[in-house]
Amino acid sequence: MTGSKVSINVPATTVVAAGVYSAQTSGTYLDKLSIPSTTVSANATIDVTPTITIT
Repeated sequence: MTGSKVSINVPATTVVAAGVYSAQTSGTYLDKLSIPSTTVSANATIDVTPTITIT
């Protein structure tokens, strides 16, 4: 299953993980995932398209 692409605003930082929640605000925590280390040198957006495989 593939979800809709989400753009996440981030400050200058290094991103190594993301969290999955049931809603944009006040949602329930569902899971986390590791992502390739990404260094952001200034305010930017990271685009994420969530995909899950259930077996």
